[in-house]
Formats: sequence, C-alpha cells, structure tokens
Amino acid sequence: GGSAIRPVSRESVNDPRLLSAILLKERISIWSSVPSLWLRLLSYIEKQAEMGRLPAFPDLRLIQLGGEALGSGPVRRWQAHYADHIRFVNLYGPTEATISATCYFLPARLKTLDNRIPIGQALPGRVLRVVDEKDQMCKPGVKGELLIGGIGLSPGYLHDNKLSEKRFVTVDGKRFFRTGDLVFVQPNGSLVFVGRNDTQV
Repeated sequence: GGSAIRPVSRESVNDPRLLSAILLKERISIWSSVPSLWLRLLSYIEKQAEMGRLPAFPDLRLIQLGGEALGSGPVRRWQAHYADHIRFVNLYGPTEATISATCYFLPARLKTLDNRIPIGQALPGRVLRVVDEKDQMCKPGVKGELLIGGIGLSPGYLHDNKLSEKRFVTVDGKRFFRTGDLVFVQPNGSLVFVGRNDTQV
C-alpha cells in the first residue's frame, strides 16, 4: 500500500481546530509544513489540554518542518503532551537547490536547552561546503557560509545573468550555490544555522 498527499484548504490553514480535526478524521501519518503553521496547531492543542481535552492523533508518526528556523522550545512543548512515537525532522534548503538539501531527525525526547536545532547533514546527491570569505573550508565549530552543490541545483536566475554569476559559483571544479546562510559544523557532522550574511530573511 502507498500513501496519499492531503492538501488542506485556505480555510483549514487559518483554523487550527479544522487542522486538528483533519489529522484525526483522515488518519494523517505525516505532517509537513513550515514551523509557523505547525505552531498554530500546537497553540490550539495546548489550549485544549488546559481544558482537559488533549486531541489524540493515533496515526501521526512524523512531523516534518522546513522553510523557517525551528526552535527547540516548541518541540519540547509538543513532546510534553505526546508519546515518543511521533518524531520530528527538520529540513533545510533554498529554492535554488530545489528546496530540501539537508535533514536532521530530532531525538524522541529533546533535552537540549539550546534553542538552535541543527539543520543536519546532506541529503543523498547533495554536496555541502562551509567556507570562509576566501572560499576555504572552515574547520568544525567555525562559522562560515554554506554552499550547496549536487543534484537539484538550479541553472541560475531567469533573465538575470549578473545575479546568477554572483550566486552560482565554481569552487575546486564543482558548481555551488552561495546560500548566504551562516552555519557551523558540529563534531558529529551536523550543521547548525546561525544567521545570514545579508539582510534576507
């Protein structure tokens, strides 16, 4: 058996009560969204729990979040209400690299007090580099710009060769996209996002 994708209406996106009902009624097993939408659902769940009506999602097994920075606080709040079988994955990647380039599977019980959740390691077919201002590889723990190469890389910006030349570069014979995102590599190889090198959100 396979699975089906269940898109939701604009009305449902704006109403966490409806989202909660869809999760239960349609036996959704994987939630996938930006963190801000999931936070609406979490706030609704917490209000229901205060009234002794915590929603049950027996089929939900994975919450997949990406497109925005994910903080550890909300994840710990969710995990305080639900069993360990509902796992989280944090996805990262810009549109220029065809969205997801890295992933990080969170532990069943998040204990860290650090608000930063790693963005993880490269997905298959992706090539990552963390470089300094001279495009030299940074050592683990040293902040640098993340470059993404490999499958899914865009050929450039339509009708904007100047920007394409600036953002899509060749380093050591390989083509990369300059993300503008600042990261560092943990000893275990996972990347941690720490900010931007420009004003882009």
